[in-house]
Order: sequence, then structure tokens, then C-alpha cells
Amino acid sequence: MANNGEPIKLNVYNLGSSESIHKINAVTYELGGGLYHTAIEVFGKEFSFGYCESGSGVFDCIPQQCELHQFMTSILLGHTSLSKEAIRLVVKQLEFDYPGTSYDLLNRNCHTFSQEFAHQLGVDDLPGWITRFPAIGSTTVKLAKVAYDQAKAVDKQLDLTKKVNQILASEVGIKVISGVGVAFNSAGQMGVALAESTSQFEAKHELKNKAIAMSNSGIGLLSIVMQRVGSAASSFRQNMENKVDKIDDSSNKMKGNDKNSSAD
Repeated sequence: MANNGEPIKLNVYNLGSSESIHKINAVTYELGGGLYHTAIEVFGKEFSFGYCESGSGVFDCIPQQCELHQFMTSILLGHTSLSKEAIRLVVKQLEFDYPGTSYDLLNRNCHTFSQEFAHQLGVDDLPGWITRFPAIGSTTVKLAKVAYDQAKAVDKQLDLTKKVNQILASEVGIKVISGVGVAFNSAGQMGVALAESTSQFEAKHELKNKAIAMSNSGIGLLSIVMQRVGSAASSFRQNMENKVDKIDDSSNKMKGNDKNSSAD
């Protein structure tokens, strides 16, 4: 990359004119990305790319003064060895290659144009933090499309949609749907509907038997506790009665001793 040629700058804007985007970018910049508009500045002009219904999507303006976006910063990408006339021819070819209707927010946008222009000028690539969010969005959309196409192919091969519709339209399907509806009404009804719809009466009886067993266990445990409480109460009462008897005996002896003393 030559250092004695024309400087090439990448002018970066906050996407659009909304103050909200500016605030979002102020935060997401620290995370390594954001929503930006980019343009290439060379020989006193700024070139970029956007959507239009007819003609080329390539347009130029005064550097750092695009009216559609908020200017943020300018980055020196390097110096080009191309002459002004050679650059004019490059721009003319780009105007042909980038019609306005080919613009796509994620896959063919101003960053795509700026990157290709920078490449043809022989300077550095765009920084990763500028293109990261659109690239993530593009990859996500592509993966979703691949997953959808694969699911559609499997569905076509196995005719799953038709089979599912047939099942849902059948008597069994109606019962299942009805069972699901009932299930949302109460937990008890859900259990009954599930047992009846699947003919698993054994499961229902098993649940009933377990409930009875648990109930019996609870009653048995309560009986044991009550027996122990009763036994403890009986023992306490017996001890108290014994103590009362001893007190009575002592009292009687003392009375007997008093009588003997009086007789003397």
C-alpha cells in the first residue's frame, strides 16, 4: 500500500437520523459493533450506495455531510496509487455493478460497496466493528432459511403435513385434541383424559392404589403417634397418681404421729 498517493478515508455515520440509534451505538460500540452507514472519501468527494427504484444506487456528496445519516468519525484506510482518472473509471464501473434495486440491508449494503471500492483502491479493509452486526444478521437469516428449506424437503419426502392433518382430522386426533383441551382445565381431568385416551387403565388403577396406600400409611402413622401420645399421657397420669398416693401416705403418717404425741 503506497503512502505517497491520494489518502482514502472511510467516513462512518450513525445509521439514519434517529437519536435512538446514536445512543444504541454509543453502548454497542463497546461490545464491538453497531448500526452504521459508511462511505469512501477520495479526491474531495464521498461515495456510497443505497436503495433507489431506478438507476444506480451509487451516489456522492460533500465529505462527512450525508443528509440521511449522522456523521460519527473518519478512518484513514491508506493511500491509493491510482490516478484521479483511474478512480473515475472505477466509480463508473461500480455505478453499473450496483443498481439501486440490488440493495439489501443485510447482504448488499453500503458496507459491501465501501469494502469493494476500498479493495479496488488498494487500501485496508473496513474495520470489523463496522460490519459485525450486519454479518451476524445475515448469517442468522441464512441459517434460518437453510433450516426452513431442509424441513420443507423432509416434509415433502415423508408427506408429514398430510399425515399430521389426517391424524388430526381422525377420531383419534379429535380425542387427543379434546384431551389436551380438557387437560388445561384441571390437573385431575388431565390425568383421567390421558388414561382413557391411551387405554392405560392400569396406570390409573396403579395411581389409585398408590393413593390408597399413601392414605393408609398416613392413617397408620397417625395411629402410632396417637398411641405413643396416649401411652405417654397414661404413664404421666400414673406417675402423678403414685406421687399423690405417697403424699397422702406421708400426710397420714404425720397425722398419726401427732395423735400419739397428744395422748402422751
